[in-house]
Amino acid sequence: AVLGYEGLEYKTATVKNTYECEWNETFSLDSMDASKDAVSDCVVTLWDWDAASKDDEIGSLKIPASRLSELFRASIGSSASETFSVMAEGTRRPVVGHDKSKCQLV
Repeated sequence: AVLGYEGLEYKTATVKNTYECEWNETFSLDSMDASKDAVSDCVVTLWDWDAASKDDEIGSLKIPASRLSELFRASIGSSASETFSVMAEGTRRPVVGHDKSKCQLV
C-alpha cells in the first residue's frame, strides 16, 4: 500500500501470497497546527504484487481533508478505528475480493 499526503509518499512492506493482508504499520502525518483545517486529502492506494510483471493497482481510498482535520484535533492518546472501502481505479465501485466481500481498510 502507498499512502500519499501533502506531496509525501509512505510505503508499507509488500505482503505476498495472501488475500488477507495485515500491515500493522504506523505513519505519522505532520500537521503544522492541529487547530487549523487540513488542506489535503490523504490517499491510500493498494497494489497487487506480481513477480513477473508490473504490479497492478487494486484500488484506492481517500480520507477527505475535513475528516483528517477532525482526527488531528482529537485528543492525543485516544484510540478509535474507522473502516474505509477501497474503490476500483477510475470508478465509484468498491473492490470485491475472490470471496465476494468488499475490500476494506481499518
